[in-house]
Amino acid sequence: LAAATDLNEILLPGGDCDDEDAVEAREDALRAFVLGKGADTLWRRQNAMGANWKVECGNGTMSQLGRVAKAAPQLEQELLAINRLADTKERGDACKDGVPNCKEAPKASGPLKPPQAVGRR
Repeated sequence: LAAATDLNEILLPGGDCDDEDAVEAREDALRAFVLGKGADTLWRRQNAMGANWKVECGNGTMSQLGRVAKAAPQLEQELLAINRLADTKERGDACKDGVPNCKEAPKASGPLKPPQAVGRR
């Protein structure tokens, strides 16, 4: 139960968004969960309960694991948004799909170059 509760507290929203270290730690945990196929691991864990399944259902372990498993698609989308934002910061203000407050880089100004003549044989 303690591990399932910790997983909920780390991955599911509701923490202190003003604490930069906490935000970074959550992003790291989120990245590890998604890239490490955490949702698949939870599914296997839930389906391999063994002899103590009644206890685990009764004490809330399965509910805690179920909440995280249910949130897995949203967690993947959140990681995608974090990655897009990081890419935007890394590459400057070049826009990427769905990045808020994005500004297109200025286009090159000046006349267009005339087309090259194609030689005939």
